[in-house]
Amino acid sequence: MASPMASPMSDPMHRLPTIVAGYDGSPAAARAVRFAAEEAARRDSVLRILHVRESIKADAGVRWETVVGIARGYLDGHRVAVFDHTGWPATQLLVEGDRADLLVLGRGGPYRLGEAVGSVAQAVITSAHCPVVVVAGSDRSAADPDAARAGVVAGIKHLDVAESILSAAFAEAELRGCDLLVVHAWRHAGARGLRDVLLPTYEDPACYAEQLTSRLNDVVGMVAGKYPDVPVSLATPQSGAVPALTTAAQAAALVVVGVPRAGPVRGALLGSAGQTLLRDGECPVMFVPRT
Repeated sequence: MASPMASPMSDPMHRLPTIVAGYDGSPAAARAVRFAAEEAARRDSVLRILHVRESIKADAGVRWETVVGIARGYLDGHRVAVFDHTGWPATQLLVEGDRADLLVLGRGGPYRLGEAVGSVAQAVITSAHCPVVVVAGSDRSAADPDAARAGVVAGIKHLDVAESILSAAFAEAELRGCDLLVVHAWRHAGARGLRDVLLPTYEDPACYAEQLTSRLNDVVGMVAGKYPDVPVSLATPQSGAVPALTTAAQAAALVVVGVPRAGPVRGALLGSAGQTLLRDGECPVMFVPRT
C-alpha cells in the first residue's frame, strides 16, 4: 500500500532509471537514503523509498518528513516517492528490484554471521537481479558521513568472471569522477601443499605474481577502453581477499564485489570477503550479480 505521501508516478518517470532504497526508520537506513538520493542525482534517476512492515496494523514507526527531507536535499520533489508496504521486507525489496537499476539498504545493528541466512540484506543480495548497495554503520552527523571518502575499489576473485564487476566499478568511478583501484589478492599455492599438482612456474611466487599481474591487466584492459577518463591502478597483494579488501576499503567511497553463483539452494551464503565487508565495513559496498 502506498503511503499518503507517495508522489504520482507518471509515464515519463517510469522511463527514467530507478533507485530503490529500503527504509525502516533507523539511523543506518537514513544513511542509506542519503546515499541513494545522491546516486539518483548523479544518474538522473527516480528514487523510490520503500518501508515494509509485517502487518497493516503494525506501527510504521517512520517519520516520513525526515527521510523525505534527506532525499530532497539532493533531488527535486517530483523525483522522490515513498511507499509503505506490508509483508517480508526482502520479498518486497526484490519485487521492487525487478524494475530497479539499483537497490540500496542500510546495515542496522550488529551483523552476525550466524544470522546471515535469515537476514534481509543477505536474501536481497543473493537473489536480486540488479546491483545491491549496503551502506554500513549509522548516519552519525547532519553532514554526509561518506563525503570525505574518495575512490572506487573493485574486488576481483575470479578473473574469468570479472567483467560484470569491472563494468560496474568503472561506471561508478566515472560517475564520481574518481580513480578506480582493482584488487586481486592471491596466495602462493606452494604454501598450501599443492606444489606437486601445479605447473612448475607456479612454484616461484615472483613468477606467479608477474603472470597474474599480466593477466589481470589484460582483463581490466578489456573494460577500461570504454572508460578512457577513469584513472585505474591494479593491486595484486599476496594475502587473503579479506585483509586486502578491508584495507583498501578504509578510505574508499565505494567497494564493488561480485555475488557468488547461486547453488542448489536459492540465496547461497556470500563469500568470506563479502561477509566481512557486510559485517564490519564502514564504506558502502556494491554487490554485483553475475550476468
